[in-house]
Amino acid sequence: MQQLAAPQNTVRREAAYQLGKLGPAAKPALPALIKALDDPDRQVWAFAVSTIAGLGPEAVEAIPALLDGLDSRKTRGKRDRDRQQALVRSAYALSRIGAAAIPPLIAALNEDDSSRRAGAARALGGMGPAAIEAIPALRANFGHGDAAVRREVVDALGQMGPAALTPAAEALTWKEPLQRASAALTLAELGPAAAPALPAIEELLGRETDAPARAAALLALAKISREPARSVPLLIEGLKHDNEEVRHAASNAIHLLRGANEILIPALTALLKDPTPGRSERAASVLARLGASAQPAVPALIEAATRQSPPAAAYLQAFGGIGAPAVPEVLRAIEKENPDSLTDGHWSVQCLQAIGGPAVPALIQALSSPSISVRLVAARGLRELGRSATGAAGALLAAGADSDPRVRATALGGMVSVHAPTLAVVSRLEAGIKDPTPLVRLAAVHLVPQLGGDARPLAPVLLAALNDQEPAVRSAVVEALEAVGPAAEPAVAPLLQLLPSVDLGMRARILMVFASIGSGAKNALPAIRGDLKHGEPLVRAAAVAALAKIEARDQQLAVLLPMLNDSEPPVRRAAAAALGALGDKARDATGPLTTMLDKDDERGFALEALRQIDVRSVPHLVQMLAHRDAAVKVFACERLGKLGPEAKEAQPALEPLAQGGAPDSVKGAAREALKRIHP
Repeated sequence: MQQLAAPQNTVRREAAYQLGKLGPAAKPALPALIKALDDPDRQVWAFAVSTIAGLGPEAVEAIPALLDGLDSRKTRGKRDRDRQQALVRSAYALSRIGAAAIPPLIAALNEDDSSRRAGAARALGGMGPAAIEAIPALRANFGHGDAAVRREVVDALGQMGPAALTPAAEALTWKEPLQRASAALTLAELGPAAAPALPAIEELLGRETDAPARAAALLALAKISREPARSVPLLIEGLKHDNEEVRHAASNAIHLLRGANEILIPALTALLKDPTPGRSERAASVLARLGASAQPAVPALIEAATRQSPPAAAYLQAFGGIGAPAVPEVLRAIEKENPDSLTDGHWSVQCLQAIGGPAVPALIQALSSPSISVRLVAARGLRELGRSATGAAGALLAAGADSDPRVRATALGGMVSVHAPTLAVVSRLEAGIKDPTPLVRLAAVHLVPQLGGDARPLAPVLLAALNDQEPAVRSAVVEALEAVGPAAEPAVAPLLQLLPSVDLGMRARILMVFASIGSGAKNALPAIRGDLKHGEPLVRAAAVAALAKIEARDQQLAVLLPMLNDSEPPVRRAAAAALGALGDKARDATGPLTTMLDKDDERGFALEALRQIDVRSVPHLVQMLAHRDAAVKVFACERLGKLGPEAKEAQPALEPLAQGGAPDSVKGAAREALKRIHP
């Protein structure tokens, strides 16, 4: 007790804590504990109020002080979290004191301060049925303007049990909507014990026009009713309501029902067919949360999903919620459809994506279906599921030899998507590139770049495909050869023969193939040098990239430097990247690269190149210190710092940056540079 008055808060905290451990034996310290409720230290206060709560009915003298702890007017200035803690802990202590606290708590329910009312309701609720004499005063707050007060009142009455039933049911007919809503929520808190009030709740739903009150009545209906035949129709009507709060309440209420699926699912299935905008989607959203038990609704769900393209998100969520049981119905629905109508964005593929991994076993089995449409959708579904369908790798590899070219083409994409074994994929792609159907050949070639370096064994078959009869295939082969890299060296001669006859985009792509081959494409250098003067910027940029990979390094600088002055940004950016790769050999490019820093869409390329070539030109670095971009200034500071005393002439430009209002990153870099210049 003496230590509770100590000046050190750590001593007071320990004293309050130790008193709490004494339990009822701490009764002689009650006056000191009551005084500690005004302690400025929150921990001292918390230990004190907990100790008082532990004294129970013996702490009657603390009631006035605890009531003050509920009053927001006496806790003003404290953080919201502290005020809430004061309310919760003080209310708990009052509830532990019990009967002696009931009269002052009832009085507090009529006071002006909302926090005091809410705390009083919480304390009375904590006493449960022992505080039933407070029911009239609690009910009188049903229409209070503060939501926190109404919430605490409803919770308190719910804890008082059957005694609150009749008073709450009577309030369902009161004039104010807030009062009716609070009454319904109280009955919901009472749960099945409020069954005698069901007729009154049903009557309220028949006449209620206020959305919050109607929403509360729907919640009460679901929590109380054990007769789905009575509750489901009213909840379905709630889903149809124009007000979002009512619809949301109906949806949540439905999920509180138990053993209602026999009635609920047919009702939701019927709502799926409702033409009124939005209602069908609401039914689907509820079905999504019912899980696999909603499987009987799948045919109607499919019908609803096919009414619009793409299907609404609610339908896809429903398929995802139902999961694997929905897959057979989806496949059955497309069994007789024309395979040509089954595009990648077809509703069935989207639904299978929504179902995800659980759909994989059924889709693997469907790859053996006699229906081309089913096999095609199954292959597309597995392809879109990617890594979620790794178990389907073997089945997709087998489907790569399907009798239908559409299925073969899709299966090829699927085996790459699910990361089937590389050797097996390469073998299937090789067969696909040789397939008699252009669709399959094109699909196979398009997949080659996805293999990266693993595609090198495909170089010979790709070279042969350069003579494919289909222009689209030949074009795709050129793109694929870039992924093959040096292994595509034998393609240099045939690609050079193609150059005069291709469009500009393909010409640039062929140049990039030469770049990927590297030094093995030396025979292409005359054509590449010629394209440095091509009229199309895209081609010039590709020629720069190719030259940088093929030309001898000691001969590149003379060719690449002039390209920094090209009239087109793509060419200048390509030249900057190529010069950066030369490192120190490209220091002569410092001036033009510094000029490029002024262009927003080129600055990143120029700055990266300057980093790589180890700039040592102090005048250029000083010029960068005046740049508007902080990253450029930081770079210049760092380079000057590395030069050390050699950069002493930069000191006048660095000092303002180190002392002025520059960004912290610039200021720090400038100070570090100055330290290095003058150790």
